[in-house]
Order: sequence, then structure tokens, then C-alpha cells
Amino acid sequence: MTAIRKLPVPLDYQDWFSIGLLFVLLAWLLAFIALAFYVAEEKGRSGVAWGFAALFFTPLLALIALAALPDKLGQIGVTVEPSEADEVPEYKWRKG
Repeated sequence: MTAIRKLPVPLDYQDWFSIGLLFVLLAWLLAFIALAFYVAEEKGRSGVAWGFAALFFTPLLALIALAALPDKLGQIGVTVEPSEADEVPEYKWRKG
């Protein structure tokens, strides 16, 4: 007579909770690494290097270090164009 194979026992709620918690923590970690990458790129620094720094150390420490560093891009010049509202008669009347 052949023995009946036992079916694998499905995971209970504690196992699913652990898997879900691990997934959420990994998603948060990757999001903060991506944030460090983005902030570094916006400051004119190497995003890949700062992403690896956030991966090996901690994303919070990398973000604090990036906040302390000055921008490499320098000041960004902004040109202000004259407004088209100056040409509207009603605007001139309200203005003065």
C-alpha cells in the first residue's frame, strides 16, 4: 500500500504578517535610497555614489550629509519677464 503524501501546510497569519512587514521595510529603504539619489543629483553631486553611501551606511545619515554640503551648481539665475497683465486695460484701472 502506498503512503499518502502530506500536503504542505499553508502559511498562518504570523508568517504573512512577517512577510508583509519585511516587504514594507524594504520598500521604505529603497524609497529613502532613491530620495538620497535624487537630492544628490539636484545638488550637482553624484547620485550613484550617494545612493551607494545611503545603502551601505543609512539613508538618513546620507541625507543629513547632503543637507550640510553646499550646492555644486552655484546660484541659479532667474529672469523675470514683464507680465502680460500690464497690457490689459482693466488691470491698469485696478492698479491705480
